[in-house]
Formats: sequence, C-alpha cells, structure tokens
Amino acid sequence: MSKELYSIGEFSKLCGISIQTLRYYDKIELLRPKFTDVQSGYRFYNNEQITIIKITQKMRTLGLSLDEIKLFLLRNDMVKIKLLLEEKRKEIEEKMNELLYADKSLELHIENINLRENIDFTSITVKKTYEKKVIYLRKEIELDNNGFTKLFNEFEKLIGAYKYYTVGNPMVIYYSDRILGEACDIELCMEIKDNCTPEIEWRQLERGYFLTKMHLGDHMNKPKTYDILYNYAKNNNLLIVGNPIEVCYIDISITKNTDDFITEIQIPVKNMLTL
Repeated sequence: MSKELYSIGEFSKLCGISIQTLRYYDKIELLRPKFTDVQSGYRFYNNEQITIIKITQKMRTLGLSLDEIKLFLLRNDMVKIKLLLEEKRKEIEEKMNELLYADKSLELHIENINLRENIDFTSITVKKTYEKKVIYLRKEIELDNNGFTKLFNEFEKLIGAYKYYTVGNPMVIYYSDRILGEACDIELCMEIKDNCTPEIEWRQLERGYFLTKMHLGDHMNKPKTYDILYNYAKNNNLLIVGNPIEVCYIDISITKNTDDFITEIQIPVKNMLTL
C-alpha cells in the first residue's frame, strides 16, 4: 500500500530531486506541498505530485523555462499543450539558426585571416565570376571608416533574418568616383543561397571577367592599387566595362587595425582584341 504523504526528504529521494529545488518550486508556486504542518513548518507531498515533478523534469530537458512549465501545467487540454510546444520549437529553431550562423561566420573569419599568409599581394589576375543572387543596400555615404560603419550597420538591420542565407564576404560596388572623405554613391551587397527568395529587395549580379588584385592595409592606400590595375589593363589591351567591386575579407567588422584590412579589388574588363 502506497503512502498518502511523504516528507520533503522522502519525496526528494523518490523523485531524484534535491530538497533545495523542492523548496524553490514551492517559493515560485510551481509545486506547492500538499500539506504543510503549521507548527513545525514541515512540508509533505503526495503521489499525484510525482507526476508533476516528472513532467517538469521532461520539460526542462526540452528547454522550457520554469515560467513556461508553470503555464504548461495550467493547460490541461492537448490543443493548448500542442500550441505551447510548437512555440517552444520555433524558439529553439531560431536559436539553432543563430548558432549555425555564428559557426559559419567564425569559420569564414578564420579563413580570411589565414589569407595573409597564403596570398601574393603583388599578383594580378583575370578572374571569371559566376552569376550571384544578392541582397543589397545602395546609398550615398561619406567615403571613410565612419561612413562604412554606418552603412554596414544599416545593412545588417535591413537584411534581418535573411543573414542566415548569406554566402561569403560582403561586396561593395562603386557607382561614382572614389574620393576619400567625400560623398560616394555606393552599394553594399551579399550573396544569398539560390534556394532563398527574400521578401526584401534583391537582384542578380551578372557573370563576367574581372581584373583583380588583393589589397592589404588601410582604405587610404587603395588608390595606389587601383592605379596599378588601371595601368595593367591599359598595357594588356583590357577594356574596363563597368563599376569596380571590392570584396571585404578583413575590415572594420572584426578589427580596428586598418593595416590588417584585406580587400579584393575587382574591375570588370573585356579583351579589346576580341571586340
């Protein structure tokens, strides 16, 4: 014959839960003792409350907070219980997306940092790129680090949850002269996965051939790298056919030391001899 009441010590051993936890559950009114002796203050529990402990333990393993478990215990029908579990699953899915995105970003940053040891910064190449679906933000900014910081912050707010679908490094496209410290018509964009069709504005970057060179260091020194590329194009019968693109590998998002910035400058070209 089972006991009708258990002392807090007996109930603690029976349920595999500490006395301190039972006292805390009493304090927050998650599980009140079935009976409390007025004179001694001793707490007593019954068999029915074992079920509440088991439900609580199960829900804790599923990630529910104690407040959510209190709400769960108040919902006696399956429809309400299902709704609560669906809400919790959606919350967990969001956390998983955040963790996967963080892991992907960390991996990319590590790869970018390793570039410094593996790249010849004197090399100039002609690269063929593929079509890309991108989300973008185009506006006029002051061409300095503060301007870029504001642009990146605004872009991050714009894309919201679509950041989970981004691929690779941010790209900057210039639509006006690049004069440091002055206003510039600029577009910040990021490639997104082919299977993603965002509800915010997106467009296609066409494939093509680009004259490219990696730039190491401050943005202030990039005009020298552009001059090298323009001279190379002139001397090798390459016609510039569009706006330059900069791929940001290391920038103000991970370091304040501008000497460590790594940027790939891409200039769209065609061979004049084949026109």
